[in-house]
Amino acid sequence: MELLKEIFEKCRAFSISLNTKKYIFIVKEDKFLGHVVSKQGMSIKPEGVLAIRNIPLPSNKKAIQSFFDHIDFVRNFIYEFSQIIKCISYTLKKDMAFLWTMKARKSFNNIKEAIVIAPMLKNPDFTKNFILCIIGS
Repeated sequence: MELLKEIFEKCRAFSISLNTKKYIFIVKEDKFLGHVVSKQGMSIKPEGVLAIRNIPLPSNKKAIQSFFDHIDFVRNFIYEFSQIIKCISYTLKKDMAFLWTMKARKSFNNIKEAIVIAPMLKNPDFTKNFILCIIGS
C-alpha cells in the first residue's frame, strides 16, 4: 500500500492522470495478455494451452506460420524453444517445397507437449544478488 501511495503521489506531482478503469489493484492473480500473473510469478493461461494443444498438424507453409504465431507468446516459458522448433522452421525455407517430415512431426508434438507442461516463471528475489547480462550492446 505504501508503494501505491508513493506512485499516486508522483503522478499527482507530475500532473499524470490515470484512468482507473484500466487498473486493477490488490488482486491475488489476474489474466493478462495470455498469461496468468500472480505473486508467485507468471504462467500460461490454461485456455491458451488448450487452444495450442488442439491445433492440428500443419498441411502447408501458411499453417506452419499460423502455428508459430500461436506459440510465439510462450517462447520464454520453454527451455530451448528454438531448438525444439528447428525442424519445423526448416520446412519454411523459401526455395523449398513444403515437406512435412517425421522429424517435423516429432518437433510439432514436442513443442505442444512442452507448452502443456510449461513451468511458471518466478519473480526475481531482489534480496539476493544476481548478475544482469546485456547482450548485443
